[in-house]
Amino acid sequence: MGYGAPTIVGRVNEPVVPLPEDLVDGTTRVEATAPLGGLVQPSLRQLVVSDLDGLEVQTRSGARVLSTLQPIDGGVTHIPTVLRQPGLWDRFLRLAVRPEAAFFFLAAGLTVAAFEFYAIGPGIAAGVAAISLFLGGYGLSVLPVRGWALGLLLASWGLLVASHQRGGIGVLRVVGTLGVGVAGWFFADTAPQIVPSPLGVVLTAVAVGAFFWVAMPTVTRARFSTGTVGRESLMGRRGKALVRFDPDGVVEVEGARWPATAHRAAGIEAGTPVVVTGLDGHYLEVEPVRENRP
Repeated sequence: MGYGAPTIVGRVNEPVVPLPEDLVDGTTRVEATAPLGGLVQPSLRQLVVSDLDGLEVQTRSGARVLSTLQPIDGGVTHIPTVLRQPGLWDRFLRLAVRPEAAFFFLAAGLTVAAFEFYAIGPGIAAGVAAISLFLGGYGLSVLPVRGWALGLLLASWGLLVASHQRGGIGVLRVVGTLGVGVAGWFFADTAPQIVPSPLGVVLTAVAVGAFFWVAMPTVTRARFSTGTVGRESLMGRRGKALVRFDPDGVVEVEGARWPATAHRAAGIEAGTPVVVTGLDGHYLEVEPVRENRP
């Protein structure tokens, strides 16, 4: 069944130390004998039902004594007993009761919220962020979260946002991604009852870092460059060739990549500075930059 709560004696991976009677709280040992001899492996339901027999509980109509066992020839059997399952709302909240799950929802909610701020979309991302932050907040309320780890997560997220705001500062991105990983590793003090999944923490940190490294710059460029990086406004702008032209290729102009074409005699190689001289359908017409060109 796992470690009992709230008292733990000894350390993880050490022999179990018998608990004094006055320290045992909410634990029960159930012993059963197979009717026809031999040994049986009882299920969790059988253990629980056996433990409930004879228990006095308080109800609205007064005290009641539970009867979950009945005698049969050669022993006893269980009376059919229904263990009520948690409702949908309880199951929804329990999505965030593990440390790595609470960390994931909190980190994902913050990341998607930043995405919504820069993307200015129809609000779908905002809804996802709100649900994720709600689940992450529930995890914070029921888990023994380390305050410094939570602060490190928020600070690391702030570094990633600041790096994106300033055009992608590599040092801030690296420090922010590493900070998210460290915060997730020490997020909650739940061992040994609940041991966080290292794989879940690592995947969350990698996903957050990749989102700020790749997805955010791409979405922001696509969202905010429409009015200023139209093809007509590129006339006369300078850039560089990314591949060898033969006679078509790809150029980068003001941070955006465009298909381009040039005369075969232009001799444009990868890295050659170019200038936009015209438009040809979906292609930009470019020429090599000459120093004496006005």
